[in-house]
Amino acid sequence: MRNAVGAPAADASTRFYIAPGVNHCAGGPGADSADLLTALDQWVTKSAAPATLVAEKRDADGAVVLSRPLCQYPQYPRYTGPANDAAASRLAANYACTS
Repeated sequence: MRNAVGAPAADASTRFYIAPGVNHCAGGPGADSADLLTALDQWVTKSAAPATLVAEKRDADGAVVLSRPLCQYPQYPRYTGPANDAAASRLAANYACTS
């Protein structure tokens, strides 16, 4: 796409996110639920292009089991929270998008 329309036009109109641990469309052990519609709506109606999004994994009762940041490609989430803390590792706030 960048070759066809140029990098500035591609960056102004597209975003690509990889959701680690998620099956093709949903499921898997990773955070597989994100409010993509609101991000798209804000981009179209308010010209607020999405940056890092947050995805969640919920249990059968709807409780959040874990959350992860969805980073714009080629960035990926790197754990920056406290060492050896299983509870902290389940929170998106303890990750940073990095190259």
